[in-house]
Amino acid sequence: MTGRYINMVISIAGICFIILGIPLMNMRVKPNSWYGLRIPKTLANEKVWYEANRVLGRDLFFCGIAVFICGMVGFILSGHLRDLPSVRLNLAVLVLGVSFAAIHSLIVAFRS
Repeated sequence: MTGRYINMVISIAGICFIILGIPLMNMRVKPNSWYGLRIPKTLANEKVWYEANRVLGRDLFFCGIAVFICGMVGFILSGHLRDLPSVRLNLAVLVLGVSFAAIHSLIVAFRS
């Protein structure tokens, strides 16, 4: 039963990534010290800020969709699947997706 709730929390994390990614990918977040890719290079140049955070937002959005779908599949099928493999798979999707988003936006920032 515990795996069912972990999968639900993972699905909620996916929704959060979607919500956080939308303003970034639409370039609606001005340079600030709270939200977005905050490294010296992005904070020093507004053009770099918007480009790197557009990429970060897009990647977070799609990561959020994948995490949400995997979490919901794990939640719905938790009665038919063993909990541990389902939770591991969902955590792997979450960690790999966020890692990809962070690395990809850093590459964009340093190339700009």
